[in-house]
Amino acid sequence: MMIFTRILMSCLLLNFLVIAELCGAENRILFSGKINNVWDIYTCNTDGEDVKAVTDTLLPEGNPIFWHRKNLVLSSFMNDEGRFGIQAIDLSGKIVWSYSEKDCSIGWPCPSPFDDRILAVCEASDASVRPGVINFPEKKFDVFFENENYTSGGQMAWIDSENILVTRTFRRNAIFSETVREVRNSSTSGNLISGRYLLESFMTDRSESSDILTRSITGNDEKVLVSGGRNWLPCSNPTNGGSPFFFTRRVGQISSIFSLFKDNSNVWNYENVTNSRIYDWQPSISPDGSQLIFLSLRDGNFRIILREIAENSEREIVLKGFEQIFHPTIISTTSRF
Repeated sequence: MMIFTRILMSCLLLNFLVIAELCGAENRILFSGKINNVWDIYTCNTDGEDVKAVTDTLLPEGNPIFWHRKNLVLSSFMNDEGRFGIQAIDLSGKIVWSYSEKDCSIGWPCPSPFDDRILAVCEASDASVRPGVINFPEKKFDVFFENENYTSGGQMAWIDSENILVTRTFRRNAIFSETVREVRNSSTSGNLISGRYLLESFMTDRSESSDILTRSITGNDEKVLVSGGRNWLPCSNPTNGGSPFFFTRRVGQISSIFSLFKDNSNVWNYENVTNSRIYDWQPSISPDGSQLIFLSLRDGNFRIILREIAENSEREIVLKGFEQIFHPTIISTTSRF
């Protein structure tokens, strides 16, 4: 009887500690920021205060994402050869794993909520981009079977343990060549300067647009879900995969955040969520699936916007002291970092 009582008390204590830890968890914003022309990884609270540096290096780091299953931050970093790789940082700020290649850049990590896989992309010296997977903590990149209808692939998100969303780039002649030419010949108003920067820095004049497809991660089956314009940066629930799904869609000079969902007929569909007049991008979803965070170009600068999905309400998170901010994402942790 005494042994049974002790076991029962131990179970109750364990449950209490787990509940206490969950209740003590704090939502924070993880992002890459530039100060004095140096990019590092930072966190802040959801009011834009209590800013803490996760990294402090002279080489650039970016694309941070939190792996809730392992309590690790994954981010891009530059190696000694000037190529980018992926590193894992624990809650104390210590780098516990890193992986890079000499002849290509590895980036855009998307960790699995189900197991030890990390979706990533590899950019070769010929500028081709190939999606694939890393089995953590191994240091080996396995490229997915190539889709012959597309020139390259990009960012991904988990639907479930066997299926993902993947960005594929397809050559077209009409959309980007005309847009790039229009922006380059435009006047120097604030919005058009930002538009020129976006086009030249992130899209390049390759007369390409991109589609979002579903893909079986263990096979080669792919199906186009969204096409026309530039569709990229898909995201899903970071703690269990699946819905809600969001992505960035750019047609002409306007970019907005769209939701991606299955309708009552079980057919994939999409809908404009932010209805941007200029440029919204880089969406990410909170661990509980209730909030959407993204960057929005307003008054000539990118701002962090936090949106309550059910209420369709949003507010700006003001961060001071940064020259630029990219890739905001919401994390939930009891750590002070």
